[in-house]
Amino acid sequence: MFRYNTKNGKSQIKMHPNNDLVVSSINQNKGWEKTSLELWTAQCQKNPDNHIILDIGAYSGIYALLAAANSNSLVYAVEPFPANFSILKSNVELNDFNDRIATISAVLSSKTGSQTFHITGLSANPSGSSVDPHPTKKTQKQLTVNSYKGDDLFLSKTVGVVKIDVERHEMEVLKGMKSILRLDTPWIIIEILDEPMIREVYDFCVELGYDSFYAVDERGVLFDMVDKKFKRLPNVLNYIVYSAENV
Repeated sequence: MFRYNTKNGKSQIKMHPNNDLVVSSINQNKGWEKTSLELWTAQCQKNPDNHIILDIGAYSGIYALLAAANSNSLVYAVEPFPANFSILKSNVELNDFNDRIATISAVLSSKTGSQTFHITGLSANPSGSSVDPHPTKKTQKQLTVNSYKGDDLFLSKTVGVVKIDVERHEMEVLKGMKSILRLDTPWIIIEILDEPMIREVYDFCVELGYDSFYAVDERGVLFDMVDKKFKRLPNVLNYIVYSAENV
C-alpha cells in the first residue's frame, strides 16, 4: 500500500500502487507535482464546508483524496476511462471516503451527450488519454463516453476549488462551466500543455472576473504569467487561476 501526505497536509492518504502511474512517478521522483499538491492542499483547507471541490480528470484520485483529507467539503472526482475509474473507486473505499467523494464516470466538456475518448499508451491504466487525439502518440483504442457540461451538473451548488487535468481538453471544460466560473470564481489549478492555450485560458478567465494567473514551478516557485508574457516555462505544467478577492 502506498501512503502519501503533503508537507502541509492534515493526514496521510492511502492508494493502491498496482499499475498506478501517479504512484510510480512519486516513488521515482519525490518532486512529482509537489508544489501543485501543496497549493491544492492549502486551498482545500481554506474551502468553506458548503462549497464543493471538483477534481476533473481524476485518474486514480490523488487530488480528490487530498481534498477529502484536508476539508469538510463534498468532493466530486470525474474520470472517464473505466480501468482508471475502478482504481479511483477502490482508493476512495480504501480511505473510507465513500460519503466524502462522489465519483462520476464521464468527461466534462463544452457539451452534454457522448464523445469519443482516445486511449494512448499500452499500460493497464494509461495516463495522457483524452477527448482530443494526442498530437504525437498513436490512439490505441477509442471509447464512447458520457459527456457533461460542468454547468449542467454543478450550477446549483457553490464551487470553491477546481483541478483540471484533461490532456489538452481544458478549454472545453472551462467553456462548459462558464456560468459557475462567473458566479463562484473558484480557485483553479489547471494543466496546460500547449503554449497558445496559456493566453487563451487567461483571456477566458479574465472576462469572468479572474485577475491572478501563475505558473507553478514544481521546485517551489510561482511565476506571474502576465510578467512572463504567457510564454511556456521549463518545469511547468500546472497553472493557478483565481480572483484575489476570493483568496
